Amino acid sequence: MTDSDQEDNFSKCFEKISAFKESLPSRVDPAQISVKAKIPFKAISFREALIHRVTELSDSAFTFLTMEGKAVSGFILTRAVYETMALLFVLHTNIKRVVDSKAVGDFDEYIMTHTFGWRKEGD
Repeated sequence: MTDSDQEDNFSKCFEKISAFKESLPSRVDPAQISVKAKIPFKAISFREALIHRVTELSDSAFTFLTMEGKAVSGFILTRAVYETMALLFVLHTNIKRVVDSKAVGDFDEYIMTHTFGWRKEGD
């Protein structure tokens, strides 16, 4: 990879991170989502928290990857971005399952557990 290619890649990364930062919501209004059900608000809140996490981790990873001697920190933060994206994918999969089956099942427990990070007794 030439220096020009590397600069072009860094420029593209910076543009994507900037676009994410500009599109982040500052608030989720539960009344606009549903006045009857709490689960949609919980799901959107969890999704937005993950998107904020991805954006901040990406920004920090980019900063460290462009600093001399900070590559390991950049790689660790990049891994955290991938792990958070995996959580977003699992969330999407679970939401799709609930919508397709029209059965909430244990979805509320899943959202609460992942949002607040607790475990069930016996885990």
